[in-house]
This record gives sequence, C-alpha cells and structure tokens, in this order.
Amino acid sequence: MHISKQWTSYLRQHNKVRKALEKKKHQKEKMLSEKAFKNDPNKFAEKLFQNKKASGTPEFSASTAQQYFEKTYTDSNRDYEYSPLPEMIRPTLPESLFSIDCPNLGDIKQSIRKKRNKAAAGLNALTYVPYKKCTAILKFLLQLFRKIWKTKDIPVDWACAYIVYYQNLKISQKFPNFGLLQLLLQSAKFSFP
Repeated sequence: MHISKQWTSYLRQHNKVRKALEKKKHQKEKMLSEKAFKNDPNKFAEKLFQNKKASGTPEFSASTAQQYFEKTYTDSNRDYEYSPLPEMIRPTLPESLFSIDCPNLGDIKQSIRKKRNKAAAGLNALTYVPYKKCTAILKFLLQLFRKIWKTKDIPVDWACAYIVYYQNLKISQKFPNFGLLQLLLQSAKFSFP
C-alpha cells in the first residue's frame, strides 16, 4: 500500500475514534446535566446563568467615559477631501453599471448564505439561522424590499445600532482597552447584497 493511502486510512480511523469519543463525552455531560436539573432545577439554572467572568468595576466616572468616547469616535476633519499620492495607480473605471434594481429572491438568498450562523443576534434577537431556514421570512423580506425600493423610504430601525462597550480585564482598567460591539438588525445587513 502506498504511504499516502495508508496515512489517509489511519487519519480516517483516527477521526472516527475521535468523533466516537466526543459523542460519548457529550452524552455523559448531557446525562449529568439532566440528573442535576431533576435533582434541583433552581440550583441548576443559577449555576447555568451565573456570570463566571468577573466584569470588574471601572476606575472612572460616567462623565469621564462620555468625554473619552466622544473624543475617540468623532472626527473634526470629517469634511477634508483626501487626494491620492502621485505614485498610486488609479483603479480602472467600472465597465458595467451598478444595478439599482430591487434585489430579487436569489440575491437575498445568496447574501444570507454568506453570513455565519454563529454571528451575534441583532436588535430583534434573531440570528441568521431563521432567515436561512424559513422561506416564509424570505418572501416577507422580498415584499419589504420591494416596498422600500418603490417608496425610497428606508426604515429607521435599519439605521439604528445598539453599541456595547466591553473591556479587556487582563490588561488594565483604562480606556484604550475598551472595544465596542454593534448590534444591527440582521435584515438590514443583507438588504444590499
């Protein structure tokens, strides 16, 4: 037998054993969880939902945070027009026109298919999974998009985002270690494929 074929055979056997072990471990954990839930549902729920990572307390006031974030996320030179450097090669002009037609069902499906299932849920608490699995939602979205294209009135909800600041506690309690997460409506993200 050729070495590469033998290696592939061993790799397949290894993966089968690994998957079987993972399945057995998952079944054992599931059984223990069910037993713990049946013994004391309140204790199980408390343990399940308790925050294991300490969030820490910031070493600054709310007004200091407001000033910091306003300064960090504003641009005083917003209207400045940048010009390309002389040595930069300009891209060629587009050869085909940009489609201004309303996306059809195929465009919406293609856009949704590209999204990750584990992406954070939007403001409406929906992940991409229902959009991928339920065709009734897609048909409703198509009707919504057609109405938006006809009236040229984009929903206000699509322009709103809920911003959550989080802190890297391993480094420090100072501002530069803050990051932000934006939660948008999922339907707004794939409305323009």
